[in-house]
Amino acid sequence: MGQYMSLRDAYVVHKPSYPSTLDISLTEEEAKLFELLDNFTKQLLNDSNQNVECRVAGGWVRDKLLGQDSDDIDIALSSMMGLPFAEKFVEYVKSEKIDAGQPHAIKQNPDQSKHLEPARVKVLGYELDFVNLRHEEYAVDSRIPVQVKFGTPVQDATRRDLTFNALFYNIHKGDVEDHTGHGLDDLVAGIVRTPLPPKETFLDDPLRILRCMRFASRFGFEIDDSIIKAARDPVIQKALLQKVTRDRIGEELNKMLKGPDPMRAILLLETFHLFSPVFEPPTPYPFSSPKTYRSAVSAALILYSILYPPRSSQVPRVDPAMTLPIKSDKSTQARFFLAAALTPWKDTTYQEKKHVRLGVELVIRQGLKLGTQNNYLDGIPPLFEAAKLLANPTLQRFQNPSPRVAIGRLVRDKIVHKEHGAYWTTSLLFSLVQEIFSTWDPLNDTVDIDKTTDLINTYNAFVAKVEEYGLVPDPAEKALLTGHEICETLAVTRPGPWTGEVLSRLADWRFENPDGTKEAARAWLKREHDAGRISTVDRKRA
Repeated sequence: MGQYMSLRDAYVVHKPSYPSTLDISLTEEEAKLFELLDNFTKQLLNDSNQNVECRVAGGWVRDKLLGQDSDDIDIALSSMMGLPFAEKFVEYVKSEKIDAGQPHAIKQNPDQSKHLEPARVKVLGYELDFVNLRHEEYAVDSRIPVQVKFGTPVQDATRRDLTFNALFYNIHKGDVEDHTGHGLDDLVAGIVRTPLPPKETFLDDPLRILRCMRFASRFGFEIDDSIIKAARDPVIQKALLQKVTRDRIGEELNKMLKGPDPMRAILLLETFHLFSPVFEPPTPYPFSSPKTYRSAVSAALILYSILYPPRSSQVPRVDPAMTLPIKSDKSTQARFFLAAALTPWKDTTYQEKKHVRLGVELVIRQGLKLGTQNNYLDGIPPLFEAAKLLANPTLQRFQNPSPRVAIGRLVRDKIVHKEHGAYWTTSLLFSLVQEIFSTWDPLNDTVDIDKTTDLINTYNAFVAKVEEYGLVPDPAEKALLTGHEICETLAVTRPGPWTGEVLSRLADWRFENPDGTKEAARAWLKREHDAGRISTVDRKRA
């Protein structure tokens, strides 16, 4: 009886280290900026009798408390609108002989009150956003506020997505303000919690569900049970489909996957029962939807266990040539975790005009609206195609016309290896993920240890053989002979369709002769031509 390995046991939540006490330590430039704002508001009060308090809101406060740098400075104004404040502030800054940019309004949804639009300006190297404290009201069918009014600090904090994102830093007092009463405690405890009851805040803006997931996976925080319960509510999931555009959903998923723990993001999609609302648009795909999305999680867990194997791993480690290109680049890692999560659609296809395309392509293009950013649309479908070419790369398979040529052709196949989207080793790793996935037992959520071990050894041996043969593709590698040089060698006037076949034969010769020179290639080419094994006559014309 075989042995089996639990996939979920391999995963460990990524928990960054944070300071033991929460405190904000200003940089010299931040202190100078806040002093400018404080002095300016004092001048406003003296000259115009306008009493305006400035508070830094949201992400900057959270990140500084966690000991992280941040240049995302949003200034919440107590009693003045963003643009007029920014314009007067720039005048004051310039009077202090300090350079400042030209303030401009940040365009909002056309249905929102234009007089409440925030403003942006660059001062001391920081892009500052100025906006008044707000109180918002939402319509049933939209996540865009239908009414935005001046609000109090409490009202503004309450309308925000999470308690620790609702913290303010009062630049006049140098104090952190926690108007929800939970932000600081939740930051210390590592808990994701909403200021309002989750169902209420998710109905206002369902995108906040995905933001909960993003911050949980980014900071390694736990999620309050009430959030999970609300996110699973069919009413909330329907609101997500109706009120949030597909591109905003894709954007949030992209941010999660590019974060420090993309595996947690995928697991949270499962926990929240959000695979269908996130990956499938309201209009049905022209192919069957998966009956279960557990395969998405399992494939991603296989990828995770390969990239980050536990010390007590029961299977061999995968050759670093396959893992390092993915682990060392956040964008590449995001692309491969998304590809793994698309495994439920790997065998689906659809007809587009005269072409049969992979279902994963439509999920990326229509379901997530991600397009070619980060090489998602142009990089992921070829991974599934390459997996079919690379499956079972046992050395016995590569004998015809010779091992060198067969392997050389495969690792340079345009689906397997290209400059953007996938390198031959990363295509190989994704093929390995898919082959290990084929041993997955959905009933017990395990994979067969012996089969997984054999597969890893097979793939490692293939990489070693490519390196031994000197067949690793070189980005700077060019054909030994140009079309002009081929014509010159064969005494032909001009190249034609036949040239492509000759270049292919030359590539095969190079696989057999990795140290071959241009002169040796010319001599071989002439011998082959003289022997009638290479023709310069176009077959169609002949």
